[in-house]
Amino acid sequence: EDAANGNRKGITVNAYNDNGATLTSITVGTAVEPSAVIDFENDEVGTTYSGIAWSPDNISVVVAANPSGTGKALHVTSTDWNSYAKFPVTLPNGLTLSGIEKIAFDIYFSETTQEDGDRQHYYKNVHCFFGATGASFTANEPTIDAGQIIAGENVLTWIHKDFALGALAAEIGALSAFDLGLGVGCPEADYYLDNIRLIAKESGVTTVSAEKPRVYSSSEGIYVAGNNEKVSIFAIDGRLVRQAVANNQLIPVNKGVYVVKTGNQTAKALVR
Repeated sequence: EDAANGNRKGITVNAYNDNGATLTSITVGTAVEPSAVIDFENDEVGTTYSGIAWSPDNISVVVAANPSGTGKALHVTSTDWNSYAKFPVTLPNGLTLSGIEKIAFDIYFSETTQEDGDRQHYYKNVHCFFGATGASFTANEPTIDAGQIIAGENVLTWIHKDFALGALAAEIGALSAFDLGLGVGCPEADYYLDNIRLIAKESGVTTVSAEKPRVYSSSEGIYVAGNNEKVSIFAIDGRLVRQAVANNQLIPVNKGVYVVKTGNQTAKALVR
């Protein structure tokens, strides 16, 4: 532990069964703070997380700069099917997985050169793994197959997705601290994950933790990740340029520097 900077570091131990089919990854340190929102902002760029895969050589899971905007995200690259990011999670306020209704996340697909049927952003299933901290996962046996929630998606832009957990086995539902595996089922991958949210079932409060809108810039405009967010975009000299109610969408603007206000949050965006 680097106490001066508040950074946790760690090692990963990988173990295989006799036929090499099961990869067990145990991360010591690099723990996510107790939260229902995982955004990697407290990690240094270059922090490595473990993965679920047939071989550790098949996958890389590294915290990187946001490819479109500010902040950080988790960069996942892989060279074989059944390769997923994995990280530890601790739910807040005594919650267990039985109290979680769905998982939501943002994903950004890099451009790839495969044929349409193999492309990571073209009609692919999302898989999810749950297990006690340090559990062994078999790469082709996810806890949840969320189905083909990746449709014919655009690349080089952030996309919001979510899926319901449904009924979980009793021993899984009782977990409040666990390892979470998440990713896209595809033969080769190069994408980023961010703002992974575990959303509680309704019980007077609709979510475990409020989802904050996120602002990203691209060559085409300003993307606002949020639901029914009132957005005001100002030029750097204070002129109001655009107003809109955004639902995870791109707002076209000309090239330049802008101040973007969403609710009581303000961010600066550069459109090149």
